[in-house]
Amino acid sequence: MSSIKESDWKLFKEIKKKALERFYRQALDEFAAIIQDQSSTARDRYMSLYENVKETDRRLITIFDAHSRSKAREQLWMIREAGLVEEYDLEGLSEELREATKPWL
Repeated sequence: MSSIKESDWKLFKEIKKKALERFYRQALDEFAAIIQDQSSTARDRYMSLYENVKETDRRLITIFDAHSRSKAREQLWMIREAGLVEEYDLEGLSEELREATKPWL
């Protein structure tokens, strides 16, 4: 996969930062829901939380671990696929990069 343009790279770094914050907020909301679920036993909530944290860590690594211009296109696609970016966040990116990273392609 080819590198993205310098102007796209600068914007991508900001998009990635926002997407990572959204990812963490969503994860914490999921964790809180598990913890506060009084219909389950403490043990069941703990086990559910444990599994959820492991799965969340796998997703975190898959989506956000790479940080290079050569991986940015693939990473932006994953960020978009996961719903971690709003369309208005993509304003300013080249049309080529926006089209190449549409999750429905």
